[in-house]
Amino acid sequence: MPRLLAILFAALCLTGGCGYRITGVSGMVTVDGVPLANARIIFVPHTKERPAAMAYTNAEGVYRLYRQGPGKREGAATGMYTVKVVSDPDNPLPVEIPPEYNSRSELNFEVKAGRSNVFDIDIKAAAE
Repeated sequence: MPRLLAILFAALCLTGGCGYRITGVSGMVTVDGVPLANARIIFVPHTKERPAAMAYTNAEGVYRLYRQGPGKREGAATGMYTVKVVSDPDNPLPVEIPPEYNSRSELNFEVKAGRSNVFDIDIKAAAE
């Protein structure tokens, strides 16, 4: 009987009964229009019930999110997120990312089920 309950619970969660669905999220990160490679993209959920999602940009600046936590898989939970673009300490970025894109991020995106969740980010480099 406990096994049957676990299977039913898992099925309920997969069909949206846990309050959110996991859906694909991708985009491109550029700095003043130039693709940014090796940037770490973090989607921080506005509510504790949602898991965070993360990705790294490839050489063309493109990213695909992966939900963090147990059962890590491609995509992000539906809901609102604050988005941060940060440098990886082991692989520093060639440009400095202004704080409004990371530590004091002003980027907010909503991941929606059944929609194309493509979020491009064009960072305006800090004036020197």
